Amino acid sequence: MPSIHWNRRSIIYAAVTLTALFFITSTITQPVVPTQLTPQHDPNFPDNPNDEILDPECTITNHQTGHFFDLRELSNLHMDDTHSIPFQAWNAKGFDYGKNFSIGICSSPLRQINALTDLDFPTVANKSNVAGYYTGPHGEKVSIGEANSNLKFRGNQLLLEYENGDLCENGDSTQIRKSTLVTFRCDREMMSKARLSYIGSFHNCSYVFELRTIHACPAARDETESNIVSVFFAILLAAIGVYLGANKLYKLTEYYMGKRSSGFKGVMKKYWNQRYDLFPNFDDGIRLTRELWFSVTPHKMALFVAEYIAQYAEEGEILDAFCGGGGNVVAFINAGLQVVAVDNNQSHLECTLNNVQVSCPNYEPDSNQLKLINGDWCSHIDELHNHKFNVVFGSPPWGGPAYQDGVFGMDKLLPMPLDGLLKVLRELATHVCIG
Repeated sequence: MPSIHWNRRSIIYAAVTLTALFFITSTITQPVVPTQLTPQHDPNFPDNPNDEILDPECTITNHQTGHFFDLRELSNLHMDDTHSIPFQAWNAKGFDYGKNFSIGICSSPLRQINALTDLDFPTVANKSNVAGYYTGPHGEKVSIGEANSNLKFRGNQLLLEYENGDLCENGDSTQIRKSTLVTFRCDREMMSKARLSYIGSFHNCSYVFELRTIHACPAARDETESNIVSVFFAILLAAIGVYLGANKLYKLTEYYMGKRSSGFKGVMKKYWNQRYDLFPNFDDGIRLTRELWFSVTPHKMALFVAEYIAQYAEEGEILDAFCGGGGNVVAFINAGLQVVAVDNNQSHLECTLNNVQVSCPNYEPDSNQLKLINGDWCSHIDELHNHKFNVVFGSPPWGGPAYQDGVFGMDKLLPMPLDGLLKVLRELATHVCIG
């Protein structure tokens, strides 16, 4: 155990920090006690005979417990071009159902209504109000319900119901429409904002999903936040205490908790500590081999490259000649590009496919967004000539940490020196980018 010297000042700093943390914890975790509030009166609605408080859309109060639930952070309600919150569509894999789903919370997940065709939502009157859909066998979108912002409780289970989707394929003359039930589960330990899971379906007509999120946990109503000032000062006090005692607390934390949970030691520990620079959504299921840890393109750099290449890609495909773990492929697909990805390591291709599925919300496996080729791209040169690439991108193997052992020149690139690499890649496309 490392030697830690505690003097009087360190003890005071620690005491202030713990006291502040205890105070803020006891303040913000007190149960919400319902209060007698003046109901919201709207001239367009009759008076509420029960004198109940009207909840805003996509929120609900459990009148048995007094807890307030607010899912507006997961929705696209009142969105406009200047809104600071990104447009949100929650996706779930259908697994054995064979289709992937996109769901909106209290709102539609559709970003571009004008991009819909006559084949999309064929039996729905108001296509802009579709709250969930999947893609059919011919590329058409099928609605599984209309948007609805009225949350409900069944017992203690918070849920949201969508009805009036496209007509069910039930084989008879009855006009039954598709519907969806979304249940919500409080999860305070999730690293991501929310995660949607497909539970099942009934007769290909009714669908059930579960969404785990911290936003499904009880919160305080706007009207009951009377302690906001004291909470603010408690946070400020805690921040000052943590700052003053940071040196001692860091040493204890480094020893007892550390970063040993990764299983990495030595040089690999550095790359583990940088995992969120490689993939900000690393905890959602990103997969990398040992080699890929020091060869995948960092996320911000991949975004810059994708934005630059998109200017020249136009409507054709682009080739990623050394796709590795898919850092660049993810950025290309999220930029709306079609990618042919090549790598001579099957494990790398499996990582690429997994990371695309985890990181690209608009990726559809049956589309032409991504084609994977296993093998040395030089050996597939004839096959690649059949594609019409507007841009060829390559981030060739560079030797990993071994570059520190001496001078690493461009003649050491694999599978050939830089001048030869550029010559061959120019045969496939006019624009070549080496990263």
